Amino acid sequence: EQNTGYDVRVKAVGDGTNYKSAYSATVRAQTTETTQLPAPVPTVTAKTATSIDAAWSAVPNATGYRFAWKSMNDSSFTTVALSAATTSYQLTGLNVNTVYVWRVLALGDGVSFLNSDYSATRNDMPQQTLAAPILTVYVAPTSLTLNWSAVPNADRYSVAYKLESATTWTNVNAGTNCSYAITGLAPNTLYNVRIKAIGDGVDYKSAYSSTVRAKTPSASSALLDDADDLFDELAEKDYDLLARDVAGGRYSPQRA
Repeated sequence: EQNTGYDVRVKAVGDGTNYKSAYSATVRAQTTETTQLPAPVPTVTAKTATSIDAAWSAVPNATGYRFAWKSMNDSSFTTVALSAATTSYQLTGLNVNTVYVWRVLALGDGVSFLNSDYSATRNDMPQQTLAAPILTVYVAPTSLTLNWSAVPNADRYSVAYKLESATTWTNVNAGTNCSYAITGLAPNTLYNVRIKAIGDGVDYKSAYSSTVRAKTPSASSALLDDADDLFDELAEKDYDLLARDVAGGRYSPQRA
């Protein structure tokens, strides 16, 4: 029984004629209490496209750790013995789009502490690059309106824009929205714009859209565009658009 005191002795038995039996001295011995170590708690601290940094909680009284890993397609684990001071292991040379399975147990001394069970099994992939957003830009004399496709697994988006002649980008946090209006721009000016889909930095790496070159129109050309839109709308309502020779070359819509 664990954690219990016992008295023990040994008796040398003689033949009963020439030799008489005799006991050894009595020895008092205490059994120890044997405890199973708790399982480590696994986590991932970093990833790249070809590596996973595995880590786990330190287990008091552990004499070391046994780390086991394999790809999801493999039938058996590869095991690695690690010291008690080591609570991490980097898996390298990994393949993209492949799931890797890993777990770890704490080693006891076999006397007072027994090995733990294996930790919960982790299934992890190397870091994935997010899909690039698809960006559409609508222009106005003093603004650009950006719309882009939602990107699966993106945490948020960042808008970047600059004058085409500039070297420094202005970055704006767009949150989780998929549209943003850049205002206060100069008419008749060429700008560069792009969208960054931002990942969590561990499982997903951020990705930029293609850079779009967009030129704001002049104010006068925007007015002409507005007039064209109005004429189209009126024409759809059975108006004849008749030119009148008036100052400014304006048009007067008249019903047919």
